[in-house]
Amino acid sequence: MARARNASRDGDPGNLMTEGLAIELPLEPIDGAARENESMGPPFRSTTWSTSTPGGGSETQHPFAPYLPRLVIDWITTAPDEHHQEQVGTVAFVDISGFTKLSEGLARHGKVGAEELTAAIGTCFVTLLDLAVAYGGRLLKFGGDALLLFFSGEAHEARASRAAIEMRRALREVGRLTVLGQRVALRMSVGVHSGLFHFFLVGASHREFIVAGPGARTVVTMEGTADAGKIVLSPKTAAALRPAVVGAAKGPGLLLRRAPSVPDDSFKPFERVADDVDLVRGIPVGLRDALLTAHQESEHRRVTVRGPDAVPRARHLCADVPRGDRARPMGLRPPPRRGP
Repeated sequence: MARARNASRDGDPGNLMTEGLAIELPLEPIDGAARENESMGPPFRSTTWSTSTPGGGSETQHPFAPYLPRLVIDWITTAPDEHHQEQVGTVAFVDISGFTKLSEGLARHGKVGAEELTAAIGTCFVTLLDLAVAYGGRLLKFGGDALLLFFSGEAHEARASRAAIEMRRALREVGRLTVLGQRVALRMSVGVHSGLFHFFLVGASHREFIVAGPGARTVVTMEGTADAGKIVLSPKTAAALRPAVVGAAKGPGLLLRRAPSVPDDSFKPFERVADDVDLVRGIPVGLRDALLTAHQESEHRRVTVRGPDAVPRARHLCADVPRGDRARPMGLRPPPRRGP
């Protein structure tokens, strides 16, 4: 097995994937994912973890459905005792660079900075995943600031390539962020490979989803070859596209030059997940209770305070803090001392 690599182009120390036989990313659901996107035709629910019907209805689904890839949900539904599957398709490994720089700048804001960083990542990922879903893509794994997407069926090579182009274009807009005074321009590098992929659903306490095999190794190699802002195709993916959309060679792959044409019916709606499907088998034991708990508000919220008692209230909040170290809530200055 080849050495492990850091996924982030800007030095994120978290190990996202290995350049070996297996790709295993941590389960990291993004909050607020059920966003609608009307730019690609009729409204649809974004990504594999929507809890409502694809057409925009309000019918609720299985409580664990938002936290599992659709491939895993279908697997548990149809063949729960199988531990290995092979599927032909195209995998796109999308790595976003810039979040590490942003997180370093927000670190001085403590928990507020962490919340703002989470919100920025969530907004960015919802936009990108909406576009992937529009071309029939399915999320396999989150990994910090990276996505692993799977496309299958007719013209899966073209649909994955087109989605990569559209996501890169969208990131040029949504990736220009100013968060608590910190500015950053996000960029993405993408590796794309088509062929046979090995999927595993293994474990005792819960069933962990793992992508493995030569196909996994190839797509990681393609992403590792791509510079920031570039999309690198494996030779097998490039061979399935029209020559006009494929560019120059880049290491062991080829650059994607322009977006290929795709079928009009690329979008695949999500089927409702029945309540009696035993999806709990795919959730780590330590997370099950937390995921069933009602969503709690974050600890910090931006507010505006007005009124005659605003300054006394601010003074009360700072009462237990030494005067020289007091924060100035909402931009208010501490009231001046009165008398000796």
